[in-house]
Amino acid sequence: MVEISVVITTYNRGNLLKRALQALLKQSLAPEVYEVIVVDDGSTDNTPEVVKQFMKKNENLRYFRQKHKGLSAGRNLGISKAKGKIIAFTDDDCVADRNWLENLLNTFGKSGDIVGVEGK
Repeated sequence: MVEISVVITTYNRGNLLKRALQALLKQSLAPEVYEVIVVDDGSTDNTPEVVKQFMKKNENLRYFRQKHKGLSAGRNLGISKAKGKIIAFTDDDCVADRNWLENLLNTFGKSGDIVGVEGK
């Protein structure tokens, strides 16, 4: 069961996105517990190919495309497609720590009063 959905909105940053996906798809959580949703805002570079290469080996990676609607619209599209009860946002130039999602899941599990957390 998917507990956490990670949403990344990207535009023409395939090379940076590759590093971000490498880190996200090697999290300490089992792949069934989280999904990674990439929302492409109409990239004209190698972004679609980068994502498709990762999708071949990672069933918890999903890809959606929109036409130049911006970051907020991309995040909203990601939210609408998310299966997890927790939504985590990150950027295409961020390299997540291996335990990032496990720590998020543990934080939310400690108290029913937590509705959001933020990093550096």
